[in-house]
Amino acid sequence: MKYTIDKESKRQFEVEGYVELEGVVSASQLDTLDEEITKVLQSREGKEPYLAGRDLWRESPFLQKFFCHNRFSDIAKELLLTPLLHLGADQLLTQDELFYQHHFPEPINLEQLTSIRDTEASFIIALDTHDELPEPWPKMAGNVLFISKKTELNLAELPGSASFLLFTYVTPNSLYVQQESDPNTHYLKTCGYVYGDRLTSKGQPIALR
Repeated sequence: MKYTIDKESKRQFEVEGYVELEGVVSASQLDTLDEEITKVLQSREGKEPYLAGRDLWRESPFLQKFFCHNRFSDIAKELLLTPLLHLGADQLLTQDELFYQHHFPEPINLEQLTSIRDTEASFIIALDTHDELPEPWPKMAGNVLFISKKTELNLAELPGSASFLLFTYVTPNSLYVQQESDPNTHYLKTCGYVYGDRLTSKGQPIALR
């Protein structure tokens, strides 16, 4: 079923560059996400949680399909008015408070976070509930924050007990670039990319057409 976005939410996104959308992900979907995330992380045992949490979709057909589901792509289409987008990166944000404070002392945008130029927008799914979180982080489990490419995120303010799953949509011309602000900036080299490669050159899934 298509998610309905009201006029006030559209106005907030246009003005603020972000909007929290309630109840986008169901409780049963959250349970399945937790199972899939755990499965991928177990296969990457031994890495720092943040470093292990990049591009989980590459080892999970479920996550790839979930991120490209029309429930999300319809939201992006309505708010961005963009004809074609591909799935970009995903990043698990969870239980790593000191890591965030060390690596992200200042707010950063999506391109700085993921090393992908021409990142268009991102969804951030709240995996649990934390009423005390500052704006713009989604506070209720199942709620989703949709943010534009210019919106900055302050990861240093996240409590270690909060968990989010972030994934991005990128343009067909998106490039893999080195970003000193991204602790995972070398990750895509393990997938066969080099800096300057077009991300879609190796079959990045289409999320919106």
